[in-house]
Parts: sequence; structure tokens; C-alpha cells
Amino acid sequence: MDIEEIFPPFGLRITCGPLELRCVREGDIQEVSELIVSGIYDPDEYLPFLRRWAENPPELIPANTMRFYWGTFATFQPDDWHLVLAVREHGRIVGVQDLTAKDFPITRSIETGSWLGRGF
Repeated sequence: MDIEEIFPPFGLRITCGPLELRCVREGDIQEVSELIVSGIYDPDEYLPFLRRWAENPPELIPANTMRFYWGTFATFQPDDWHLVLAVREHGRIVGVQDLTAKDFPITRSIETGSWLGRGF
């Protein structure tokens, strides 16, 4: 049995030209962490999130990022889920797109959130 059979979201791929969205995997966490550390918004201009999670000290970002993604994998259920997709351009991670659902069979609705590295 391969990992996509165990956790089907890992098999999801959405492509359009040089862009690809696919579920963040453990092997992506270092690259995502480095992108966060390099900056995803100017903290002096505008805070696009409810919390300042991207402003943690750089040495804390990798472990915090890993815990966050492990949590999304561990709690993923058909009716309550948090799907985090890495946004890749020409194979390089440039951002993240989140999709979150609560009571999905009843509500049939999701919430989204996203960010791009400041260089993109």
C-alpha cells in the first residue's frame, strides 16, 4: 500500500501551466519554513492574519511549521478537515493554499486562506 492509498489527499495534484498545487508533505516542510523565514508580508504595513505566526523567531519556525502540518494530517476526517496545498512554480514552493471544512457533509462549504512568499 502506498502513501496515497493511506492518505488520499497526498495524491491530489492541480496544475495550470507552470503552477502546481499539491498537498504539503513532510518533505516540503523545510522549504515552506525557509519561505516563511524569508518573509511573507511586511509586518510594519499590514497584518493579513489573525495572529503574527510568521513573525516568530526564525529558529522556531521549522518546528512550529512541522507541528502545524502534522496536526492537519492527524486530524483529517471526511467531515472535518484542513487541507494544505503547497503552491509550486516550476517545482519551487512559492506559497500555500489552505482549505478548511467543518461538518462538510452538512454545510458543503469550505473556508480558504493563502499566502505567497514576498518575493512572489
